Amino acid sequence: MEGNKNIELREFIPLSKVDPVFYETVNYLGAGEGGEKAYRLLTDAMIKSGRAALAKTVTRGKEELVLIRPYQNGLLLHTMFCTNGIRDFNQVRKGETARVSEEENRLALGLIDQMASEEFAPDTYRDEHRERVLAFLQEKGKVSS
Repeated sequence: MEGNKNIELREFIPLSKVDPVFYETVNYLGAGEGGEKAYRLLTDAMIKSGRAALAKTVTRGKEELVLIRPYQNGLLLHTMFCTNGIRDFNQVRKGETARVSEEENRLALGLIDQMASEEFAPDTYRDEHRERVLAFLQEKGKVSS
């Protein structure tokens, strides 16, 4: 596959079967000029089927595995790690030798219950660092004007 803007669809799978650990990046995927009908057809069919597409593409001379999935009546393209790009979790210390009492478990579960929500509300979270940088840049712009 040579470097181009083509995406080669390989198979359609249930999105629920993809572990998020394989996601690397996400991009909005729009319809190319002249591809509006194909884009709409693919999007609608994927929404109805409940499936995502695994595909291959070439970016900056590198072949990449990607996952395409419907999102807000359009498509997202996730670049994916291949299996050999995922660290073996057995190499990570997970505190197996730590002794935890029943009381500590009860307290930890109580804390989770106190902080629990039934929905993910991304609007409640802000990138405060970004906001500070933008405010700083705006302030600098005022000073240098």
